[in-house]
Amino acid sequence: MSKGLPRTMKNVSAKQTSLASTTALRGTAKQATYQAPAAAADTAALKVQFDALLARMVAAGLMASS
Repeated sequence: MSKGLPRTMKNVSAKQTSLASTTALRGTAKQATYQAPAAAADTAALKVQFDALLARMVAAGLMASS
């Protein structure tokens, strides 16, 4: 049994670009920017923080925009 990379990984270039994820295609997702833990005092403030998280997910390509 040979050890090392699987056949699918042997010819991958270090500079190969990643596929963008779409609702129809699973690609390589980018990491979202940091979102601080929620520290909301009321529901309205929590909604603002949650909407910021959703916006970061869309910007990173982890979720489709509306």
